Parts: sequence; C-alpha cells; structure tokens
Amino acid sequence: KEFAGALEGRTVLLVGSGLMIRSFIALQRADPGYDATSMLTFLIPNLPLPEAAARQAFQRDFKARLAALPGVTVVTAANPFPLDGRLANMRWGLEEAASDPTKFQQADLRIVLPGYFEAMGTRLIEGRVFTEADSHPDTRDLVIDRVLARKAFGDRPAVGGTLLARINTNEAQLYRVIGVVDHQRHTTLATDGRETVFVPDGFLQHGAANRWAVRTTGDPMQLVPQAKAALAALQPRAGAIEIQPMEAFVSEAQAQTRFALLVIGVFAGIAVIVDSVGLYSVLSAAE
Repeated sequence: KEFAGALEGRTVLLVGSGLMIRSFIALQRADPGYDATSMLTFLIPNLPLPEAAARQAFQRDFKARLAALPGVTVVTAANPFPLDGRLANMRWGLEEAASDPTKFQQADLRIVLPGYFEAMGTRLIEGRVFTEADSHPDTRDLVIDRVLARKAFGDRPAVGGTLLARINTNEAQLYRVIGVVDHQRHTTLATDGRETVFVPDGFLQHGAANRWAVRTTGDPMQLVPQAKAALAALQPRAGAIEIQPMEAFVSEAQAQTRFALLVIGVFAGIAVIVDSVGLYSVLSAAE
C-alpha cells in the first residue's frame, strides 16, 4: 500500500515535470511578434530639452549617429518597450462608445519612432506604418495590432476605419486606422496579452519614446562604449541606463517557467531516490 502511494506521488511529479517541459518548449517556440536577437537596448530617462523641436532634433541626430556605428543595421525607440516591465494603458471604443461609456475597452499603448516596426521585424498585415510625416502633435492616425483589428472590425478591413480613443486627453477623440501589424507580446511570452494601439512619438511632442534599440551584426554589448559616446557628444547631461541586450528581457520573461521546471525536477529526483530506497527496503524485508 505504501509503495502504491509512493508510486502514485512519483507519477504525479513526473507528469507535472512533463507538462512543465512542454510549456517551456512552447514558450521557446512562441512567436513574440518581434526579433530580439543581436539588439542592444538602453533607456534615456531624463532628456534635458524643454522644447519639442530640440527633442525632435536630438532624436534625429542621435539615431543617425547610432546608425553610423560599425555593424549597426537598424535603430529605433519606443515606450514602453516589449518585455521591459513598463505599462501604458488607454481606452478605446467604436463610435457607439461616445454615447455609452461602458462600451470602452482597455488596450496597451505604445509610443514609437517611425521605422519601429521595420526595425523590430514586426509584420505589416494591412495598410501602412508610420512615416516621419505622421509624427506630429496634430496626427489622428493610429496603427493597431491584429488582436484589436479583429475585436473592433471583425472580418472587415480595419484600414480606413475609425476608433474613439483616450490617449492624451480626458475626452475621447476620433482616430483613423492607417495600418494593422502583427501582435507583439509585450508583458509576457506565455500568453498573447491585450490588444495594442501604436502612436508616433511626435504625437506626444517628441521624446516620449526613450527606450532605444540598436541591432548589430556582432555582440550587442560591444556597442555600449560607442553608444555612450554618441549620446555624450549630443547631450553631455543625459545618461543611458538599463543597458542590456534585448535577449536579456526574453530570458527574464522565461525565468519563472525555468524556475518552476527546476523545482519540479528537483522534487521529482528526490522522489525517485526515496522510492528507490523504499523499494529496496521492501524487497529486503520480503527476503
């Protein structure tokens, strides 16, 4: 009876280990909607430039300096950045929400530089993405992901459709959808997460997209001194923090699953040892 109970417990642990291994493999194979390889990321938290035009000029010049570094293939910036732990929410709805606020829904908001989707390797599904001409405070154009497109428009084309959104005002404003992109997993790799709305950085007076990302053909960390020098040449009082490869975000997002797998594996191993000792004792007593 004791042996049967031990065997049952061991079976549960082994099944649990198998499920965790399958979950971890699925996590490894999941398409996050972007390419995290060979990319250096860093945050510029406090840019000492009060004028929007000065911030725009800094972004243009800094991007050009980074792009000119040896081995660099693309440069972009966003806020929040996928898997960086920061959140930005907004409310959206169809035109019926104007008379019935309960029709509004929550979505993730991402502020991006023009060229962000191309740099991140995020697939364009419908329409177009932002250009420099879209990046200004008066824009009313949005790019949305396929999850929001399906929720809002079903099987109908989303491009040309309109959404009510509360982004930087207390009252909802009407926006036009110009593009639909693939869904990006922003907060975790384990699930798809919420739908996402993207706005160009200029819509918020430039400078809000402050998590920079630089893709290179070599080791991303080798770019750190040159990236710091490029920043110091333009803005000596600005600093870069949280400097790390984007793959570090991916690794951290997988850490909880890896830890759970390790714990279950350890207990499964202990159970096997205990069961083996118990079985040996039972057989020895039977002799």
